[in-house]
Formats: sequence, C-alpha cells, structure tokens
Amino acid sequence: MNKLAIEQKVLAGFVLALAIISLVGGLAYRVVRDYIEISGIEKQNSGEILLLEKIFSNLNEAESAQRAYLISNHDFYLQRRRDTLAGTSSSLLDLKQIAIKNPQELLLLPALEQKINQRVTLLEEVLSRGMEGGLDAARRMFPGNDGTKEMEEIHGIINAMIKAEEKQGEQLSKDADADTNRIQAIAVLMVILVAFFFSLLYWQVRREMAERRKIQTELEEVARLDSIHSLLLALFNSSFDRNHIFQGMLSMVAEKLPFPVSAVYGYDELGGILRCELSWGTPEGMKREFRLGEGLVGQVAQAGKPAALEKIGGNDLTIEAGLASFTPAAVLAYPINYQDHLMGVLVLAAGQSIDERHRSFLAVLCSELGVALYNIKQHTDLKLMAEQLRLKSEEIAAKNDRLEESSRMKSEFMANMSHELRTPLNSIIGFSEAIQAGLAGEVNPKQQEYAGDILNSGQHLLELINDILDISKIEAGMMTLELDAVEISSLLHNSLSVVREKAAANSIVLQSNIPEDLGIVYMDGRKCKQIVYNLLANAEKFTPSGGTIFLRAKKVGRDAIRAFSGGSPVKAAWTPKFDQYIEISVTDTGIGISKDDLSKLFQPFIQLDASLARKYEGTGLGLAIIKKLAELHGGTVGVESEPGKGSCFTVWLPCRTEGGQTTQNMSPISEYGPLDSVEAPLALMVEDNEKAAGLIKLQLEAEGIRVIHALTAEDGLRMIKEFHPDFVTLDILLPGMDGWKFLELVKADQETAHIPVVIISIVSDASKGTSLGAARILQKPVSSDALIGALAELNFIPNGSQYKVLVVDDDPNAIELITLHLENAKYTTLRAYGGREGIEIAQRERPDFIVLDLMMPEVSGFDVVEALKGNPETAQIPIMIMTAKVVTAEDRKILNGNVQKIMIKTEFKEHFVNEVHRALKRGGKR
Repeated sequence: MNKLAIEQKVLAGFVLALAIISLVGGLAYRVVRDYIEISGIEKQNSGEILLLEKIFSNLNEAESAQRAYLISNHDFYLQRRRDTLAGTSSSLLDLKQIAIKNPQELLLLPALEQKINQRVTLLEEVLSRGMEGGLDAARRMFPGNDGTKEMEEIHGIINAMIKAEEKQGEQLSKDADADTNRIQAIAVLMVILVAFFFSLLYWQVRREMAERRKIQTELEEVARLDSIHSLLLALFNSSFDRNHIFQGMLSMVAEKLPFPVSAVYGYDELGGILRCELSWGTPEGMKREFRLGEGLVGQVAQAGKPAALEKIGGNDLTIEAGLASFTPAAVLAYPINYQDHLMGVLVLAAGQSIDERHRSFLAVLCSELGVALYNIKQHTDLKLMAEQLRLKSEEIAAKNDRLEESSRMKSEFMANMSHELRTPLNSIIGFSEAIQAGLAGEVNPKQQEYAGDILNSGQHLLELINDILDISKIEAGMMTLELDAVEISSLLHNSLSVVREKAAANSIVLQSNIPEDLGIVYMDGRKCKQIVYNLLANAEKFTPSGGTIFLRAKKVGRDAIRAFSGGSPVKAAWTPKFDQYIEISVTDTGIGISKDDLSKLFQPFIQLDASLARKYEGTGLGLAIIKKLAELHGGTVGVESEPGKGSCFTVWLPCRTEGGQTTQNMSPISEYGPLDSVEAPLALMVEDNEKAAGLIKLQLEAEGIRVIHALTAEDGLRMIKEFHPDFVTLDILLPGMDGWKFLELVKADQETAHIPVVIISIVSDASKGTSLGAARILQKPVSSDALIGALAELNFIPNGSQYKVLVVDDDPNAIELITLHLENAKYTTLRAYGGREGIEIAQRERPDFIVLDLMMPEVSGFDVVEALKGNPETAQIPIMIMTAKVVTAEDRKILNGNVQKIMIKTEFKEHFVNEVHRALKRGGKR
C-alpha cells in the first residue's frame, strides 16, 4: 500500500467506494424487484381467489337460473343460465393461466375442472329433461340428487386452492422480510467498511502529502542549487580575469547561500605559499598568507581534502582559518585542484548548520573552479606564447622579406648572367657556324679549322654555362615540366644521333636495343632528351678509344625497380609511385667507379678524382642534373659499376598517360616550349628499312615535323586510326601487306581517306599511285630538297619567299646572325635595333612574323608585346621570343597567350628556322 502513489490510492478509494455503492444499489434493486414480484404474486393470488369465488358463484347462479326457468319457463332465466356458465368457462380458462406459477394449484386444478364439467353436464341433462317433461320429470330423473354434494366438493377444492394461494403469499412475505434484513445488515457493514477505508485513505494521503511537501522542498533546494551552479559556471566561462571571477563567486555565495563570510587563497607554486586573493565580509587584520601545513588553510591544501570546524561556542574564537575572530556555526575549507595540481583553497563561514547537500555542492564548486583557474592559466600562457610567436613571426617575416629580396636579386642576377654570358656566345657560335657553312662567303680549309675551333670552344663554354644555370634553376625551384606526348623510341634514336659523330671520331662503338613498341608517353621531351644526352655524353667522355657504349630501353613495373641490385644510394631512398616506368640504361666500357665513390655520385660540382678534371672536361654537374630532372618527373636513377670494366647508369621515368597522374612543381609552360596548344604536323612513316626510315625521319624533323614510325603496313593501319597523322609517307615493298594494299585500304575508309599519302619507294608506278589516291610519288633515293619540296606543295612546310620577318634586338650581332639564317631560308627580313623602332616598323610594314628579344633598354620586349597585342592591326602577328634571359614564371605568366614560342639564344641553330615554319603554319599562313 505504501508503494502506491497518492493518485493511485485516491483512485483505488473511489473505485472501492463505487463498488460498494454499486453492490448496495444492486441489493436494493433486488429488494425492490422482490417486493414488486411479491406484490404481483399477491395481486395474482387475489385475482385467483376472486376467480375461484366467481366460479363457485356462477355455478350456484346457473343452477338457480335453471330452476327458475324450469319453474317459470321464462327465457330470461335461460339466458342468464347460459351467461353464468359461459362466465364459469371463461374464469376457468383465466385460472389455468394464472395457476401456472403455483404448483399446489396446478395439482388441484384438474380435479376442479372435472367436478365443474360434471356439474355442468348434470345441469345440461336436467335442463334437457325438464324442457321435455317439466320440473317433476326432471326431479324423477334424478331422485335424491339435487347437486348439493357436487357443489360441496367443488367448494372444497376451491377452498383448498384459496388456502394454497394464501400460504404462498405468506411464504413470499417471509422471504422478502428476510432479504430486507440481510440487505440492511450488508448495507450497514458496507458503510462501516467505506468509513474505515476512507479514514485509512485520508491518513495515507495526509502522510504522503507531507512527504511530498518535504520532497518538494528538497527539490526546490536542489533546483536552487542547480540554478546557482549554472550562474557560477556562466561566471567561470565569462572571463579570464581571476579577480572578476572571485568577486562574482564570493558575492553570489554570500547572497544565495548561508555563507556570509568567505575568502579565496591562491597557491603560489614557486614559493609554496597560499595568499588571499579576495575575501568577502572578513574583518580587518585577517591573516592573508599561509604556508603548506600551516593553520586550517595550509592543512587542507597539504592534505588535498576538505575540512570543517563545527559546534563552535563562545564569542572569542580565534583560529587561523583566514576569517579572524568570527564565530560561525561552522567553518569549512575546500581545496581547489585541477587534476593533481593545487590551485588554491576556498574558506567559508556558515551562519547555520550545513547539510550534506551543501557540502557536496561546495566540493563540485571547487572542482569546477579549479578547471576555470587552470583555463585562465592556460589562457595567460597562450597569450604570452602568442605574443612571443607574434614577435617571432615578425622577426621571421622580416627575415623572409630579406630572403625574398635576396631570392629576387638572385633571380635578377641569374637572368642578367644568362643574358650577359649567352649574348656574346650567341655571336661567337652563330658566326662561327655561318663561316663554316659558307654563309658569309667561301673560306679556305685553315679558316674552316679555326672557325671549328672557335665553335667547339664556344659550345663547350655554352655547355658549362647551361649546366650551371640548369642546376641553379633546379635548386631554386624554378625548373618546371612541360608534359607532352613523346614517342620514346624516336627520342632515344635522336639522342644517339647527337653523339654518334663524336663517338665515331673517338672510335667508340655505339650500340642500342630500343624496341619500337615503347609507344607514346607523356613527359617533358626536352628534359628527357637532356637526361639521355647527358648519360651518353658522360659515357662517351670516360670510354677510351675502341670501347663500346650500349643504350637500352624497356618498360618495367615497380617491382622490377625494387629488385634492382645497383649500389646507388639515390635509388635506395626512393619509393616508386607509378605502376609502369620507362627504364633507360647506358652501359659503357670506361674507367668504372669504385664502391666507395658511389656515394659521391650525383652531387653537384663533384668529380671523383681531381686528376680526372684535367683529363676530362666538365663541371661535374651532368649526373646531378640527371638526378634532379628524373626526380622532377617522378623517377630516379641507379648505377652499377666496377673499376676498370665500366659502368651502367639507369634512369626510370614514369609512364604517364594523357589525363593521368602528374607530379608537383609542374607547369604547363616551359622556357623552351610553345605557349599555345597547337602542335607541329604529325607524319606517319610506313617503312621497314631502318636506315631509310632514319634518313626520312631526320629530314622531316629538321623541318619541325613530328614523326611516328610503323615497320609494317598492318602496324600503319592501326597507327593511322590511333594517332590521326597529318600525312603519311609510304614505302611500297613491305613485308606482309604491301604499300599498294595499304593505300587502297586507307583511301577506302572514310575515317582516313582525307589524309594525304606521299609514296617514297624504289618502285615508282606513278599511274597506279595516282589512281589509288596518292598525293605525291617520290622514287628512292630521295633527296632532302625533293622531299621538302613535295611537302611544301602540300602546305606542310611554308615557302619562306612568301613571308616577311621582323627581327627586333638591341644587339646588332644578334640581328645579323638571325637574319643570316632567315635569308638563307629565303625569308624577307626587316631589322629593328630597339623596342621603340620595332613597334614603329611592325605598325608600318605589318610583317608576317616577329623575332623579339626581351632585354632591351628603354622599351623592353615585354613592352613591345603589350603594344602590338593592344593594337588590333598588329595583334594577330605571330611573335617568337629569342632571348638570353632566364625566363621566370612571372615572365611566362605575362607572355602566355601572346607569343608563339620562346627560344634561348645560342640554341637556335637546329630549331630556329623550323620553329618559324611551324609558327607561320599555326597562324594559318602557308
């Protein structure tokens, strides 16, 4: 019962009361129903008695009427007799229906009915005889039988039935009286029970209401403490000012809690002293410092547990509790900790006895105050650190400014050095080449020899300068990649051709194993060629006369690179990130490298033996540049070597596909690459003879045409659909499918029918070739002039005589050299010896092409580009930059989209005229 809630108890009381009322009501209903039933039965009994009396009366009356009729012969009595007998029959029927509920009556009713029927029968017979013979005749018929006996029997039965009815009524009255008495007793008992239950319920409700009021008071106190706790938490989180937090906390404790006097002691960890930082309501002269273990404050701080002084009596209590001579009901001291760190002590004097709830509240308060004090300490430390970082940052920023200024000055120095060193070399190399080529007139053998010596010395000096500038740019992070589709086999063959002449001059055998199926890989072609050339040049330098240099290439997976057994520390510290790599290795039979010296390789300006520097020319930068360029691509290098037997240098470069993985520090624009997206014409060469293919390829590439090679017609059909070349050179005598069938299939396919096909073959059937759709037919051996002429007719190489080229440079020697090559290629040239003059001539003459230097006094090349591109009349003129300046990323950003090409002076012999051809072709001028 005690476990039920008060609402449940009240509800149970009402339910029980309702049940009792329902029970009493049910009993009352039963009594009323019984009374009604008894009344009905009594009424029915009265009716039965009346019916019985009526039956008996009707029989007597019928007999009297019959006698009167027999005596008077008057029909009135006869009708009366009939009516009374009919009433008797009707009353008998009613009696049958009513007597069903009384068993005794049911037993007497058949006898009564029999006697009545017998009496009626007798009366009928008497009436019949009397009507025939008169009253006397009727009497004679029944002598001594006047019906008195039958009537007495009937009367006896009726009396018995009446007594049965009266007896039944008496019994029903007794039963009703008994039920009434029982109901009254039950009702009295129920009233007593209800009164008892409601008394008990009232007592229970009062007790629970008292408990609820007590609980409500406790809950209100808990809620009040929670509210104070929330206010204190908000205070702790509102500021990083210790004094503000202490002031707000002590005032709130004094106003809302029974602690009118309080103080906070902060702990000085260095001095081991507790100092009063703030107090509330304390008297003057209160002790404000305690050491650990001293007084209540020091003891609580040392023990790390709260302490209390209670049941304090007297008015002169003096304890070192931080509260002077205050006589409180209790004095409590709580340590303020953050984890294991002591932050202080909170001391409070209570004006009344303190229960456990308030003690717990104070413990939680001090714990959260410890967190707040620790956060304040952290904030203070962070502010101090931030200030120190700010000062350090300003110092670093100042150093960065100085470094940036130094870097800028370094870049300017490199640009100036590049310009100042390459400018005179441009003239030295260019004019010595022109003299050797006879462009300036005929020269005798001695003059050619001297010109060759000048050219070789200039080129050697240029190589040294280029190496130093390249390594400087790499170290400064200025070297970037220009990814483009590169046919590896073609690049390697071209690299071999560069060193072939020098190797042959030193009786060094060049061998190669370069599969033609290496395919096309996206990489920086110029830098890859520089890697291969440096490897070959390095091998040629250290290989004696009669030795051998072997160039190999293949595709390998990353696992094959991991399995490489070479001793290079560079490769050992590198992890491959691509699935496939191009492995390029150069093996020589040179002097070799000792195991101890392998660690010195690939370091700038290092030669393993100082005596070698006098025997072998070079700066010691070649291998360092190879390493840096390989790493810039995302690859690495390795080496295997044995002194006296030779060395094998291996480079791995990732096989990128278009839109595939890229490396960092990559830019879409190279110092040497085109600044637009238009590529040189692409030629598919179908030729099974390697030497013939090499010659045709050399002639085409000399004109700036890219070449891909197919050894068979079947390969050619596949490659023409894969690469969509601009034109095809075709040999007729091919293994397997011949050239005629190839030409027929190409022209029958709508996808390739538009591609011009130039036949270059020993077989020269002009009519058949023309009928099959060949654009030109050349017979081997074909000269360079014939091939170039045929391509010029097909508009793949421009005719220089149709174009006018403006050369703008402040160096007269540079202008002289550039115009010499242009005029040799049949171009008409215009000269401008400064930026301002170049703008004026361009606006006046409207040249087809402009060759422009960047570093010029007053009006620079950048100013010229801006002026010409800003003028609609000159904006479409293609511009090629020809400079000795190191072109920076900022320079490229300025020039991008405004110039066709950037070339470096001293390196234009092979490419200059071809690039002019390509630029004019891209501009739609043929």
